[in-house]
Amino acid sequence: AISLSFSLVSQQLTAENMDLADLQCNEEVEELCEVTSMDYNIEVASHVDQVILLDDRVMVNMLAEEKGLEKVDYCGSIQTEIKPHMRKIVVDWMLEVCEDQQCQPHVFHLAVNYLDRYLSRVNLPKKYFQSVSAGCLLLSSKFNEVTPLSSEKLSLYTDHSVSVEEMREWEMKILNTLQWELSSVTVQSFLEHFTGRTQFNTKVRRHAEILAATAMTEYKFLVVRPSLLAAASLSAA
Repeated sequence: AISLSFSLVSQQLTAENMDLADLQCNEEVEELCEVTSMDYNIEVASHVDQVILLDDRVMVNMLAEEKGLEKVDYCGSIQTEIKPHMRKIVVDWMLEVCEDQQCQPHVFHLAVNYLDRYLSRVNLPKKYFQSVSAGCLLLSSKFNEVTPLSSEKLSLYTDHSVSVEEMREWEMKILNTLQWELSSVTVQSFLEHFTGRTQFNTKVRRHAEILAATAMTEYKFLVVRPSLLAAASLSAA
């Protein structure tokens, strides 16, 4: 809470002679709370708009958009050093970071989306694989979270094998390669719409999210449409 104390420094001002320069605004946070070390946390997690979830036009647009998604078997056609088992290791690491930091599910799914799209366009030496994955996590958290993951924290998760400066350089490279198109439909997007239209308990939703996240770590599901993965995860849950 912030106490805004307004005072007029001149004498009684009338509507005719009031000057905005005479109006002062001071913030007296510490005096109000009487605690100088209080931690002010004003973060508010975002929630999905129920009106959007129930609008058929949104679902139609999402289904149309996923048809234009890049789904390329890049390990067999573009990448010369990166193999499917390497992707499994890196994406598992991305999932562990998101779980450890308690990120929203969208952060992980969108980060993997960025990674796959980048690898579908650029032949990447394997020594830069974790650098790109860390850059994708950084971008995704900035796009989704109220308080995104810091580059310093991500560098720590790489055991400092990727420096802060290097990560920020890769962040720009990824943005330019993706042409700054960061909004994309994911498996989590469809899960929210599917569960929002039908009453599922929290346990079923959480189980479906776990199955969906696990499926994203498998290369064999790379070319499967997000809507199909979401429906299969929810059905299995």
